[in-house]
Amino acid sequence: MKSFHYINFSVFRYMTYIKSAFHTPTRVLTKLSRRSWLFGIVVLLTGFLLSMSLISPSAPTSQAEKLVVHYTALLEQSTQENDTDALNRTLATLMLEESVIAASVFSPAGEQLAHSGKVDTFVGMVRTEPALQSVFTPIIAEDTQQVVGYLSILYRPNTDR
Repeated sequence: MKSFHYINFSVFRYMTYIKSAFHTPTRVLTKLSRRSWLFGIVVLLTGFLLSMSLISPSAPTSQAEKLVVHYTALLEQSTQENDTDALNRTLATLMLEESVIAASVFSPAGEQLAHSGKVDTFVGMVRTEPALQSVFTPIIAEDTQQVVGYLSILYRPNTDR
């Protein structure tokens, strides 16, 4: 009987130790004033907002930006080689996107190398549909980091997303 009582007492002491270990921080936190709590929350929120404002998104955010990044990489080799057949095939694939109305590839000098879509749509459709948007971006060679051409896309922004 004594050994059982002794074990029970040691378990009780152990449980008291655990209770006091968890109770002390709780007691300290509950003794903080409301002003201290509010100050702590304001500091945390300010730090979070500051860190979020310093982080710039590296990934494209809109559908058009994603298309531009993807297709400029696809068009790089064909533009360097002035391969109009490959450029036309790639632009035809780009035209399969439902939001794209017209797309063109230009040389660094500004001459049109390839076009897909209606030729007369750009000016006429922008006048009739002011919501249309256009992207004009350089095609940059990975190895030399020089501009080898330009990609122009006329698209209808997807407003229901």
